[in-house]
Amino acid sequence: MPPKANAAFVCAMEEPLEGSQRPYDAHRPLGGCAEGTTPWVKEVREPSPAAPGRLERLDDAYERHGTGNRCLRCEPRAGRREVLVTARRPAGDSAEAIRPLGEVCHPKADHIILGQENLNTPKLASL
Repeated sequence: MPPKANAAFVCAMEEPLEGSQRPYDAHRPLGGCAEGTTPWVKEVREPSPAAPGRLERLDDAYERHGTGNRCLRCEPRAGRREVLVTARRPAGDSAEAIRPLGEVCHPKADHIILGQENLNTPKLASL
C-alpha cells in the first residue's frame, strides 16, 4: 500500500482505474501487458511410477538452466489473452510483444489504451 498522502501514487493510478471502467470501443480498445521471469529447470531424478493405491512420486530436485521472460498480452473487454515466452527481457522485446495489438487485432483503431506495469522495460520510449 502507498504511504499516506502520496500524491504521485494516486495520480499514477487514476487513469488506469478510470480506463478499466470504460465500455468496449473498437476504435479505442483497452489492452494490457504484464511481464515476469520464469526459471528454466530440468528434472534430475526420474519419478517413481504410480502403483496400485499410490500416486506417481516426483522429486523436487532440479538443475537450473537459465531464465526466460514471459509476457502476458491481453484485451479484457475482447476476451483475448496470450502469453509469449522469450529468452531475454530488453525493452525492444516488450515493444514487439504488444505490436500485434495495433497491427493485427486493431489496425483501424484511432487509439489503443495500454495498461502496463511500472517496470523499467515497458516504457513509452521502447515503442
